[in-house]
Amino acid sequence: MSKRKKHQKAPAKQPEAVVTHEEKLEAAGEQPVQEAPVVSADKKQKPSHFLGQLCGRYWAKKLFTVPATILVVLGVLAAVPFTRYTLLGVVMKEDVTITVVDSKTNSPVSKATVVLDGHSVTTGVAGKATLHARVGYRTLSVDKKYYQSYGQSRLVSLSRTANIVTVKIMALGRLVPVTVLNKLTGKPVAGATVKALNADAVTAADGTTTLVLPAEASLPQVSVAMGGYNTLSGKITVTDQKVAANTFSITPAGKLYFLSNLSGKIDVVKTDLDGSNRQTVLAGTGNESLYGTTLLASRDWKYLALYAQRTATGNSEIDLIDTSTDKLTNIDEGNASFSLIGWDNDKFIYQVNRNNISAWQNGQQALKSFDASTKSITVLAQTAASGTQYNYQDSRSAVSTL
Repeated sequence: MSKRKKHQKAPAKQPEAVVTHEEKLEAAGEQPVQEAPVVSADKKQKPSHFLGQLCGRYWAKKLFTVPATILVVLGVLAAVPFTRYTLLGVVMKEDVTITVVDSKTNSPVSKATVVLDGHSVTTGVAGKATLHARVGYRTLSVDKKYYQSYGQSRLVSLSRTANIVTVKIMALGRLVPVTVLNKLTGKPVAGATVKALNADAVTAADGTTTLVLPAEASLPQVSVAMGGYNTLSGKITVTDQKVAANTFSITPAGKLYFLSNLSGKIDVVKTDLDGSNRQTVLAGTGNESLYGTTLLASRDWKYLALYAQRTATGNSEIDLIDTSTDKLTNIDEGNASFSLIGWDNDKFIYQVNRNNISAWQNGQQALKSFDASTKSITVLAQTAASGTQYNYQDSRSAVSTL
């Protein structure tokens, strides 16, 4: 029996160990380079996808989210004072009261020009000016003739008390005390404007004020004006002392009208209420009767009725004088005698007896009303007769406007 050699299997080879690049580097004593991990495309899209969803939800509820966002932003900005007033200045304004006083005397400075936030106001008798300005920091300036100009940034606050400001300005000239009185009553005149050398001031309740003028000025011209008074012109003494020369008396506006024979004739004359500034309104003709000439004024002195014989014919006449123009208008005249009854507002009432109309004729006597504003006559009543000079009937009747 043949023996067959059994083939012995060759021992299996051990798999070679796989040496990585990193291990090789470590074996060589070097550090491997770390590579950035690879992120899949799906993972990169996740943050933007989240933001997209968030934005979608935000705009889906924009009626709530947008106002809420604005409020949050405004709240953050409002927490900072400077930003707060900048924002509020867009929509809010507040009243600011500025009182301007003299830095030396602390007395109010009237007629000073105050400018705040582009708005200009002139101070009154108490030195005060009120302006409506946007809240926030605004430029405030004060100017007045013969005073040093003032300028500063001021905060227009939300607080009313913080918006009451006193500004002191320094005079560059001499402080001249002035007093203004009513010439007829001797009482102080408040609110009168005193002007000299382009400087002006307004009198207080006691009739006094202070005018700042150059110290080197010598007796400059001064004017004192007040509504309801005649304007006074004169000279002012430049001194910081109270002197009689700087007390000015002004006369209430108005005129006195009266008859005067100072010229040798009977004239219609007018003067100021204190008798000054005499003027002849209507010169006499020399035909006027000393005892038969009458001047009657309406209650408001707008009109005058003059009854006089002004012509050589011997006929009397009634004339109207308009005191606003001193213009003369004839009311009635002729061969007649007139009886003056008086004024009823703008209407002058009088009676006329015609000498050239007989008793048996219509209109011998008439009661008339003359409207000074329209220059028209209304016959209120007159005699109405019929018949002859030997046989007639007399009655009274009212007739219409002529």
